[in-house]
Amino acid sequence: MNTYDTLLKDIQNIGIEKNDKIIIHSSMKNVGLTQGGGDTLLDAFCDYLGKEGLVVLPCHTWNSVQAYDNIYDINVPSNLGILPNLFRVRKGVYRSLHPTHSMCAFGKGAKEFVEGEVGNDCFCGKGRCMNKLLDMGAKVLLLGVTLTSCTFFHLIEEQTTPNHYWFKDKPDMYKIKLPNGELIENPVYDTKIDTSHYFDNALSVVKGEKSTRLGKIGNADCILFECQKIYPLIQNLIRNDADIFMGKR
Repeated sequence: MNTYDTLLKDIQNIGIEKNDKIIIHSSMKNVGLTQGGGDTLLDAFCDYLGKEGLVVLPCHTWNSVQAYDNIYDINVPSNLGILPNLFRVRKGVYRSLHPTHSMCAFGKGAKEFVEGEVGNDCFCGKGRCMNKLLDMGAKVLLLGVTLTSCTFFHLIEEQTTPNHYWFKDKPDMYKIKLPNGELIENPVYDTKIDTSHYFDNALSVVKGEKSTRLGKIGNADCILFECQKIYPLIQNLIRNDADIFMGKR
């Protein structure tokens, strides 16, 4: 059984430093039986990174917000599983105001990190959390999941591929409930195809980058990579083969 101490050791062994900024895509099921459940794993990450680093989990609601008449506020459950939903309600965690692709953060600068999302009409544009992670030299941790869960690749797509190629022509309309109770409209352009299904086409490139670390946290196979190292590699893949993530192979 995993415990706080064994998980903390695993976090250290894979190469995460106390001042790292980490976005975690996760499968608690693959981590395995853990004393105290998912909160124990989150305790380990937050205790290790909370003073000097930043812990980020995507808390996307592109599916669950529909049950709330497309009205988003910070209490709408994430459709990404156990850890994001445990994380979003923890003390000291801040959540961004994006109707479909919100992020939650804990640690140094967490409050400032989640600001600036209102009004964004895409997943990962300038000023959004994902772009901030790139600018600050963050790392991506795939915790028991594959690249198909990696939102960072959407950022690279948006900044590399002409919008008309994979975005729908018209946006979907959502409303965001602000902390003062005001409702504001926020259009978001969805994609013509869920390209994330094909992100594993780049797995060998990610694993082949010399700074990428492979390991385990609990029973989960993990990949840890640096955003600024992987960005140009995936950008080159897209430029050389625009269909690499389009399911046309």
